[in-house]
Amino acid sequence: MVYPLTNVLIDAMPEESRRKLLKQVIRVNVPIRTSLYEPGDSPKFAHFLTSGVASVVTTMGDGSTSEVGTLGREGVP
Repeated sequence: MVYPLTNVLIDAMPEESRRKLLKQVIRVNVPIRTSLYEPGDSPKFAHFLTSGVASVVTTMGDGSTSEVGTLGREGVP
């Protein structure tokens, strides 16, 4: 199945709200394995994915990491 390059949350917004938001959006291509946020950092941007997935990874007490969630075009990492 081929999905359009849109975000489900943005598509569900009322037209006026969507129009206001999209005036402030910049479309960027994010290379695979790019970190959107580092541990302890406060997010500076909302990323409305239109394709691919983002992994939510946590660091365990022993220093190992584990994927604890994934987000796609239905969410905002």
